[in-house]
Amino acid sequence: MTCMLQPLDIGVNKPMKQMLQLKWNEWYCSGPQSYTAGGDEESRNWRISASG
Repeated sequence: MTCMLQPLDIGVNKPMKQMLQLKWNEWYCSGPQSYTAGGDEESRNWRISASG
């Protein structure tokens, strides 16, 4: 079974996961940064826009 599923995992899932990680990092790093009174970064708004 592994010999049938592994090519799909390498050929489809890995590139998709890499692209998703890249887009998530771009989104996370490009947003406005806000901090608490103690200096910690506040939680981000997790709603992702379909336009970006």
